[in-house]
Amino acid sequence: MSQLKLRTTAQIPSLYSNTKEKDPIAFVRLNAPWMNTSWYVFEWNGEDKIFALRVQALPGGAARSYGLYSLDNLSKLKGPFGMTVFQDRAFQPIRLSELRRIEKKKQLER
Repeated sequence: MSQLKLRTTAQIPSLYSNTKEKDPIAFVRLNAPWMNTSWYVFEWNGEDKIFALRVQALPGGAARSYGLYSLDNLSKLKGPFGMTVFQDRAFQPIRLSELRRIEKKKQLER
C-alpha cells in the first residue's frame, strides 16, 4: 500500500474518463524538489494509479511527459536527507492551457 495519499477536496476524475476533454484540469501537484520534478494529476483510480503530466526542470528548458504513474512507486523515491515526494497543499486546480502558459513563462524567465 502506498504511503503517498492524495488529499484533496476536489473530485478527481477516474482513469480514462477525461480522454475527450481538450483542456483538462490538474487537481493535484506532487513534488520531488531534489529532482526539480512535479506531477500534475488529472485522473486517479482512487487507489494507486494516477494519470499525470510530469514536468522536470532542466537547464535550457523542461522535459514533459504524460503517463500513468503509481503512487506506491512515487512514495519510494528518496532524495537527500530522507526527502520524499509530497503533495503541494497550496496548489489550486488549474486548466492544462493555463499550466502550459505558466510553464512557458517560467522557461522564458530562466
